[in-house]
Amino acid sequence: MKVNAYRTREEAQEAYNKAIALEKIKRRLLELQGDWKPDWTNKIAEKYYIQYDHCNKQFTPINWFSMQQDTAIPYTKSKDIALTIIEEMEDELKLIFEIY
Repeated sequence: MKVNAYRTREEAQEAYNKAIALEKIKRRLLELQGDWKPDWTNKIAEKYYIQYDHCNKQFTPINWFSMQQDTAIPYTKSKDIALTIIEEMEDELKLIFEIY
């Protein structure tokens, strides 16, 4: 049985483009920080994720110590790595966050 997951070709193309953008970001993160994973048992270890600030209309790295946010983009081990992703991959981030 074949099931269509999207109502239109445009929706399917948008989902495909987001998946490609996310994969590009994950590969770049792998280059920058290896296979690092956040340690949620360590309450003082910094972990950063990227979010979009709608008031300032820009991406920004957010630091969390003990609370895990639900985000498709993996956490980074430093603010510098998060800023590198923001700088190098803004178009991909806009696709993922649906910023038009």
